[in-house]
Amino acid sequence: MNSDHPSRAKIYDEQFAKAFPADWETQVLNRYLTVKGALLDVGCGTGRHVVPLAEKGFDVVGIDKDKEMLMASQTKLRLKKLNADLILAEAQKLPLKNNLFDYIITMGNVPGEVDFHKSDRENMVDEMKRTSKTSGTLIIELVHRYWNAKDLFSWAWRYMTTAWQRLGGKPIKYGDYTEVVGRVDTREIKLTFHAFTTGEAKKLLSSHGLLTNIEKRGRFFHDWFFAIGSRITES
Repeated sequence: MNSDHPSRAKIYDEQFAKAFPADWETQVLNRYLTVKGALLDVGCGTGRHVVPLAEKGFDVVGIDKDKEMLMASQTKLRLKKLNADLILAEAQKLPLKNNLFDYIITMGNVPGEVDFHKSDRENMVDEMKRTSKTSGTLIIELVHRYWNAKDLFSWAWRYMTTAWQRLGGKPIKYGDYTEVVGRVDTREIKLTFHAFTTGEAKKLLSSHGLLTNIEKRGRFFHDWFFAIGSRITES
């Protein structure tokens, strides 16, 4: 590939990945991944978590819809002489049997991707629950809708423009934002995504019969948070 046109995987590693709270992600994962077991990473990208978790001894499966991302992940595994199964598939239709995994993680706001609508999110959570063991844990990282107090005026403007777009028939939801996340030469790379409230995340998981615990870095204003799901078992 021409060096003047960097690959998606390279852009992801060099620019997108810097937006993720890596240290805090590690703290949360260490808190919940206490016993080695079978782990599925949904939307694994270039192996940002597949590689370190395989290195720690987890039996890792990574799934992504982007073949180039999976190839980058495989290269990183090979360089460290690690093994993990990588599968090209959509998050809302996992080609896996029921009750396989002790842990299922999805990092970097995968349910908030621009091409994920409400039905896709519902299907994704349903598939994660289906492929997890009864005692399994779901760990879902999301962008919080209210991440900075000084952005109150920006939110007000976004809500107004969203309302006009909705009236015009555009399929956009409250909480959908477009941000500059990187740059190639003079060209800005923009990403449209959905930012969640903690209540929205709880509702998404509870509608699938999951108990939900929220892990966040701040009180009202915080940028990223985790929704931790576990199955409701009858006493």
